Amino acid sequence: MLTILPIAILPFKGLPSIFVTVKAPLLSICSIAILVFLIREKTKLKGLEIKLLLLYLGVVFIACLAAHKPLLALSGASQTAGRFEGFITLFFYAVIFLAARNHFVINRKNLFFYLTVQGVVASYSIFQFYGIDPLVHYLNFSKGCYSTIGNQNFFGSYVVTLLTLSCGLYIMDRRPQTLLLCVIFFGGLLACNTRGCWLAFLVIMVASLFFLFKEGVIKPYLTLFFCFTLAALTMNFTGQNLIMGRAMSIDEQISMEDEAGSGRVQIWKMTLKAIGDNPILGSGPENLKEHFIRTNNEGFIAYQKRTGKTVDKAHSEILHIAAVSGIPAAIIFILFLTTLFWHKRRILFSFNSSTILAMCITVYFLQSLFNISIITVAPLFWVLLGVFSRAKTIKQSEFQSNKVISSPS
Repeated sequence: MLTILPIAILPFKGLPSIFVTVKAPLLSICSIAILVFLIREKTKLKGLEIKLLLLYLGVVFIACLAAHKPLLALSGASQTAGRFEGFITLFFYAVIFLAARNHFVINRKNLFFYLTVQGVVASYSIFQFYGIDPLVHYLNFSKGCYSTIGNQNFFGSYVVTLLTLSCGLYIMDRRPQTLLLCVIFFGGLLACNTRGCWLAFLVIMVASLFFLFKEGVIKPYLTLFFCFTLAALTMNFTGQNLIMGRAMSIDEQISMEDEAGSGRVQIWKMTLKAIGDNPILGSGPENLKEHFIRTNNEGFIAYQKRTGKTVDKAHSEILHIAAVSGIPAAIIFILFLTTLFWHKRRILFSFNSSTILAMCITVYFLQSLFNISIITVAPLFWVLLGVFSRAKTIKQSEFQSNKVISSPS
């Protein structure tokens, strides 16, 4: 499912979305099949993190019942609203987490195959960066570097997570094939022009120096840094300084002016107002736009007049959870993530698979502070969480020997 979901599109005219129309049914079918497997295997639900996850699901379910449109909150979509991230989809994410935690088989061969397929997706965005895009010419889409994901910001969250993962793997195996994948994913990250993802990866690059200096493995890091610098200079020079121009506007991303960060600050302010309206249960999943309309939210109206667009997401994941499911749900979700990291606290500071996964989860979380969750990218995040929550850690020697690791917690 993880391999197919990002590349699954239906490039036919007349569909509501060539990118999402096929992805939602695919996610549902695969998740139901996984759920049946978990039931047949009598997968155990134990551990504090599992209890927190179930509690989170319970609170979100109650928020759905109290939503403006309960059916929309449960299903995640209707003919006029929704991005397929209602309670049912969240439940599917939990199923994926449990499967990855208890049954996911990992070795170097299948991991490299997965990253190679995703490398094709990233390569497409690089072609788009240079104006080579069959979809734009065929379907008259607006130009951009979004590959088969359908949106530059969403593609950014996808590619920065894979870039962090592939960089960690290169430091482990130091193979030229893995280095090539790192460069491709980095090129995709530059092409997407998503500044929040650039900032998130920069933070990870700086933070990773601590672990690598401690372990004495700085050489592969320097190799990555050199290759990334060369790729950035090349794409900027051949792309009419687009990369540099976007990088120089990063201060706008963190500015607190209403128009900063493509209007994110204005969206955050109207979302905070929505949280204040219903701090306990929120407006209900996929009901934020409905709440803005029903309450005549001043920020929503002003944003609509200024941009001609509407808002259905908070453009900050934790803020969005608080807005649609309530502050208690957001706190429980943060506790869930914190518990996973707390259980790994003794082994995170020696370079191993848990360190890499922690970096991947962290980079996704950092970029999510400026972005939203979508069904194309979120399953990858929940698989990473599931594998990270395992008791077993893959050491560098085990990974290089291609030893299969499939250890339940």
